Amino acid sequence: VPIWPEGVPNAIAGGGPEVVTDGRISNVHEPSLTPYLAPAGARPGTAVIVCPGGGYNILAADHEGRAVAEWLNSLGVSAFVLKYRLKEYGHPAPLRDVLRAVRVLRSDAPRWGIAPDRIGVVGFSAGGHLAASAGTLFDEADGRTGAALDTVSARPDFMILVYPVIRLVGPHAHTGSGRALLGASATPETLERFSLDTRVPKETPPAFLLHG
Repeated sequence: VPIWPEGVPNAIAGGGPEVVTDGRISNVHEPSLTPYLAPAGARPGTAVIVCPGGGYNILAADHEGRAVAEWLNSLGVSAFVLKYRLKEYGHPAPLRDVLRAVRVLRSDAPRWGIAPDRIGVVGFSAGGHLAASAGTLFDEADGRTGAALDTVSARPDFMILVYPVIRLVGPHAHTGSGRALLGASATPETLERFSLDTRVPKETPPAFLLHG
């Protein structure tokens, strides 16, 4: 399901083909959602957008995407694996993609048999940073493109953050993710701005944190 049917904002012309190797996707230029719908009779109406990790360089779309979606289906939860843009674009493209995914599902919830107030995000590693960005930066101007769907709330109703990247600067930073997202020349101030422990408003949805 393309999330930008009207055209991907700031698309890179001649960016080359998407690459899929051993369940890992790179060079993404057409963001999309792949639906994994729970059996109709077992659905409580909950939906989860799955954000695979990969350091904003690749997407681990098999074990942090498909496998997670199938497990959620076994619980009666519908899942939608997000294929989002990566280092070729950098910020704000991934943020726009995840917020657009929330808006797409919420605006067309009856089509998928989901409740518009039960849409969450789950993310792994850098995908956890993206999921946490959805839960903290959902009102950021950078997350809007001027499209009509911008009027739909992009705030997820809950977050599941699995070994998430949170800090991009300092002793606990995941510097590779910060470099891929914000560029090698990003200032410490910019890296701090997207270290999400500093960006938690009171409207941030409930979060389940899992580390190992």
